[in-house]
Amino acid sequence: MELKGAQKTGENTQKSKSKVSKPKQPCVVKHSKDVSASGQKLDIQSDSNSTTVTYENGDKMTVCNDNISYASNGATQTTFPDGLRVIEFPNGQIERIYKNGIKHIYYPNQFQRIINPNGSEEIITEDGTTIRISSEGNEIVDLPNGEREIRTKDFKKREYTDGTIKLVYNDGTQETRYPSGRLKIKDADGNVVVDSIIPSANIS
Repeated sequence: MELKGAQKTGENTQKSKSKVSKPKQPCVVKHSKDVSASGQKLDIQSDSNSTTVTYENGDKMTVCNDNISYASNGATQTTFPDGLRVIEFPNGQIERIYKNGIKHIYYPNQFQRIINPNGSEEIITEDGTTIRISSEGNEIVDLPNGEREIRTKDFKKREYTDGTIKLVYNDGTQETRYPSGRLKIKDADGNVVVDSIIPSANIS
């Protein structure tokens, strides 16, 4: 009986030992120095999460599990696995450059600019105005009050919320079309040459 008791005591001791958790290994930071192929001195620090390389000129590159960041002259560029690059400038400006070539720029004053690979652009101002510029240079401006302005090399066209449309041509001629069907045309000197009601089907 004593042997059985001693045997049980030994088993309990082994179980209690197995329950003791091992202490977590501390995060070890490795620090070393090296020289790049161009002869620039490198300061390298790494741990289990990332590696940071500091160049002689002060630039820094940090390689993490899911992104790579490069800092130069106060700006930081981070590259993600999907190809997205995010550049943050000291003044608060942020540029997001996508793999498909689209560049989205956020300015500190809430001004935004989107540049497409084909040369077209979209600009969003702080008051909500949206300006779309085609690769040919034509512009469509949508204002917060619902009005729209179209700008081309030949004319400028303003569309008002009440349905009125006003065109100004390069030669100075002005044309105003009203929802009632009234058409008013002025020459370059401001003289009214046409002011009449015409069928709406003819003023499209």
